[in-house]
Amino acid sequence: KNKHYTIHIHDLGTRAEGIGKVDDFTIFVEKALPGDKIEARIIKVKKNFAFGKLIKVIEPSPLRQEPKCPVAGQCGGCQLQHMTYQGQLNYKTKKVQDVLERIGKIEDVTVKPTLGMENPYGYRNKAQFPFGSRNGQVVMGFFQRGTHNIVDITECGVQHPLITKLVFAVKAGVKEYNIEPYDELNHSGVLRHAVVRASFSTN
Repeated sequence: KNKHYTIHIHDLGTRAEGIGKVDDFTIFVEKALPGDKIEARIIKVKKNFAFGKLIKVIEPSPLRQEPKCPVAGQCGGCQLQHMTYQGQLNYKTKKVQDVLERIGKIEDVTVKPTLGMENPYGYRNKAQFPFGSRNGQVVMGFFQRGTHNIVDITECGVQHPLITKLVFAVKAGVKEYNIEPYDELNHSGVLRHAVVRASFSTN
C-alpha cells in the first residue's frame, strides 16, 4: 500500500476501471484505459487484487481522448468520457460477451457490435440532481464517484438540453426564495433532489 508502480493496462473491469498487473498481481485503476502505460499509487490491497489511484499517464492509449465535460474527472455521472466513442461501444459489446460466457456459461455465442448513436450527447431524458450547500452557497449537480460529495455543475452535455435549462431554473428559484438544501450531516433542510424528465417527442 502507498507504493508507486508503472503499470500497463490491458483490459477494463465491470465498472469501467482499468485492469493491469504487477508481478502477476491484478490491479484495478479508475480512469485508466486499455493500452495506457501509467504510474499508479496502491491505495487498497486485498488477498488476490489491489486498487490503485492514477497518478500519471506515461504513454496514453490510442483510445484516450480529452473529455468534453470540464468536471468529467470528478463527476460520477459519466465513467468513460475520456475514452473514444467507438472504444466505448466495443467495451459494451465485450462486456455482454464476457457475462454470457463467464456467468451464463454459454459458449459459442455471437454478440453483434453495439449500435451507436449519430451524436452521443444530449440523449438522456431523465436525471436526478442532488442539492446541497457549500460555504453558504447552493450547489447542485451529481455525486462524485463513490462519495456523497456534490460536484457543482455548470452544464451537462449528455442530458437533453431542456433538462439542463429546467434544473438551473430550479437552482435559481432555490436561491431566490431561500429554500434550504438538505444537509446530510445535520439531517436538516427541505430540498434533497430535483428529478427532471424531458420528452423528445413533444419537447
